[in-house]
Amino acid sequence: MDQSTRANGCMRVIPRSHVEGTAGYSDYEPALGESVFPTEICKPQRDDDRAVYLELAPNQASLHDARIQHGSEANNSDQRRCGWTLRFCSTRSRFAEASWDGAHQVYLAQGVDHAGNRYAEPGRAYPEVLERRLDTRRYRHSH
Repeated sequence: MDQSTRANGCMRVIPRSHVEGTAGYSDYEPALGESVFPTEICKPQRDDDRAVYLELAPNQASLHDARIQHGSEANNSDQRRCGWTLRFCSTRSRFAEASWDGAHQVYLAQGVDHAGNRYAEPGRAYPEVLERRLDTRRYRHSH
Protein backbone atom coordinates (compact mmCIF):
# COMPACT_ATOMS: atom_id res chain seq x y z
CA MET A 1 0.00 0.00 0.00
CA ASP A 2 2.65 2.53 1.09
CA GLN A 3 6.20 2.96 -0.12
CA SER A 4 8.42 0.53 1.75
CA THR A 5 12.10 1.48 2.09
CA ARG A 6 15.02 0.67 4.34
CA ALA A 7 14.39 4.01 6.06
CA ASN A 8 10.85 3.05 7.11
CA GLY A 9 11.65 -0.58 7.92
CA CYS A 10 10.89 -2.52 4.72
CA MET A 11 10.67 -6.28 4.91
CA ARG A 12 13.86 -8.25 4.53
CA VAL A 13 14.33 -11.94 3.83
CA ILE A 14 17.09 -14.48 4.26
CA PRO A 15 17.33 -16.12 0.81
CA ARG A 16 16.76 -19.90 0.69
CA SER A 17 16.08 -20.11 4.44
CA HIS A 18 12.76 -21.83 3.65
CA VAL A 19 14.65 -24.86 2.30
CA GLU A 20 17.48 -24.91 4.84
CA GLY A 21 17.50 -26.26 8.38
CA THR A 22 14.66 -28.33 9.83
CA ALA A 23 12.14 -28.31 6.97
CA GLY A 24 12.50 -24.53 6.76
CA TYR A 25 11.18 -23.91 10.27
CA SER A 26 13.02 -22.32 13.17
CA ASP A 27 13.07 -22.05 16.95
CA TYR A 28 11.97 -18.83 18.63
CA GLU A 29 13.07 -16.68 21.55
CA PRO A 30 11.50 -13.60 23.16
CA ALA A 31 11.85 -10.48 21.00
CA LEU A 32 13.83 -7.66 22.56
CA GLY A 33 12.56 -4.08 22.51
CA GLU A 34 9.35 -3.00 20.80
CA SER A 35 8.08 -5.56 18.34
CA VAL A 36 4.81 -6.45 16.65
CA PHE A 37 5.37 -10.08 17.62
CA PRO A 38 6.46 -11.27 21.07
CA THR A 39 9.01 -13.71 19.64
CA GLU A 40 11.68 -13.85 16.95
CA ILE A 41 13.76 -16.55 15.30
CA CYS A 42 16.72 -17.49 17.49
CA LYS A 43 19.78 -15.54 16.38
CA PRO A 44 22.00 -18.64 15.90
CA GLN A 45 19.42 -19.97 13.38
CA ARG A 46 19.57 -16.97 11.06
CA ASP A 47 22.31 -15.22 9.13
CA ASP A 48 21.36 -11.54 9.11
CA ASP A 49 24.40 -10.77 6.92
CA ARG A 50 22.58 -12.55 4.06
CA ALA A 51 19.42 -10.44 4.41
CA VAL A 52 17.98 -8.91 1.25
CA TYR A 53 15.86 -5.77 1.66
CA LEU A 54 12.61 -5.68 -0.32
CA GLU A 55 12.06 -2.02 -1.13
CA LEU A 56 8.69 -1.50 -2.81
CA ALA A 57 6.85 1.40 -4.42
CA PRO A 58 3.20 1.97 -3.48
CA ASN A 59 0.97 -0.85 -4.79
CA GLN A 60 3.87 -3.19 -5.53
CA ALA A 61 3.96 -6.63 -3.91
CA SER A 62 6.42 -9.29 -2.88
CA LEU A 63 5.58 -12.98 -3.05
CA HIS A 64 7.42 -15.51 -0.94
CA ASP A 65 7.09 -18.87 0.74
CA ALA A 66 5.67 -18.34 4.23
CA ARG A 67 8.53 -20.40 5.70
CA ILE A 68 11.27 -18.05 4.47
CA GLN A 69 12.85 -16.15 7.33
CA HIS A 70 11.51 -12.63 7.04
CA GLY A 71 10.95 -9.57 9.15
CA SER A 72 11.72 -5.90 9.33
CA GLU A 73 13.67 -3.44 11.37
CA ALA A 74 11.92 -0.65 13.24
CA ASN A 75 10.35 2.21 11.33
CA ASN A 76 12.26 5.15 12.77
CA SER A 77 11.14 7.54 10.02
CA ASP A 78 8.14 9.84 9.92
CA GLN A 79 6.82 7.94 6.87
CA ARG A 80 4.00 5.44 7.43
CA ARG A 81 4.61 1.87 6.25
CA CYS A 82 1.44 -0.10 5.68
CA GLY A 83 1.07 -3.37 3.82
CA TRP A 84 -1.41 -6.18 3.40
CA THR A 85 -0.68 -9.85 3.97
CA LEU A 86 -2.47 -12.57 2.00
CA ARG A 87 -1.80 -16.28 2.31
CA PHE A 88 -2.99 -18.77 -0.27
CA CYS A 89 -3.18 -22.53 0.15
CA SER A 90 -4.75 -25.53 -1.50
CA THR A 91 -8.48 -26.17 -1.04
CA ARG A 92 -7.35 -29.55 0.29
CA SER A 93 -5.62 -27.85 3.25
CA ARG A 94 -7.42 -27.84 6.58
CA PHE A 95 -7.20 -24.59 8.56
CA ALA A 96 -6.39 -25.37 12.21
CA GLU A 97 -9.11 -23.05 13.46
CA ALA A 98 -8.86 -24.08 17.12
CA SER A 99 -5.15 -23.22 17.19
CA TRP A 100 -5.92 -19.57 16.41
CA ASP A 101 -8.75 -19.19 18.96
CA GLY A 102 -10.81 -16.90 16.77
CA ALA A 103 -7.96 -14.54 15.82
CA HIS A 104 -8.15 -15.41 12.09
CA GLN A 105 -10.70 -16.35 9.53
CA VAL A 106 -10.23 -17.83 6.07
CA TYR A 107 -11.91 -17.09 2.77
CA LEU A 108 -12.45 -19.31 -0.24
CA ALA A 109 -10.84 -17.38 -3.10
CA GLN A 110 -11.61 -19.91 -5.84
CA GLY A 111 -12.63 -23.51 -6.36
CA VAL A 112 -14.31 -26.03 -4.10
CA ASP A 113 -13.30 -26.81 -0.54
CA HIS A 114 -12.14 -30.41 -0.05
CA ALA A 115 -11.06 -30.15 3.59
CA GLY A 116 -14.20 -29.16 5.50
CA ASN A 117 -13.18 -25.59 6.30
CA ARG A 118 -15.57 -22.94 7.56
CA TYR A 119 -15.21 -19.77 5.48
CA ALA A 120 -15.84 -16.14 6.36
CA GLU A 121 -18.17 -13.96 4.32
CA PRO A 122 -16.15 -11.44 2.22
CA GLY A 123 -18.61 -8.55 2.69
CA ARG A 124 -18.95 -8.88 6.47
CA ALA A 125 -16.86 -7.11 9.11
CA TYR A 126 -15.47 -9.24 11.93
CA PRO A 127 -14.86 -6.95 14.94
CA GLU A 128 -14.59 -9.96 17.26
CA VAL A 129 -11.62 -11.23 15.25
CA LEU A 130 -9.87 -7.88 15.54
CA GLU A 131 -10.55 -7.92 19.28
CA ARG A 132 -8.85 -11.32 19.60
CA ARG A 133 -5.80 -10.01 17.73
CA LEU A 134 -5.23 -7.35 20.39
CA ASP A 135 -3.95 -10.11 22.65
CA THR A 136 -0.53 -10.69 21.03
CA ARG A 137 -0.01 -13.90 23.01
CA ARG A 138 -2.30 -15.51 20.45
CA TYR A 139 0.30 -14.67 17.81
CA ARG A 140 3.12 -16.61 19.41
CA HIS A 141 5.16 -18.23 16.59
CA SER A 142 2.77 -16.84 13.94
CA HIS A 143 5.41 -15.08 11.88
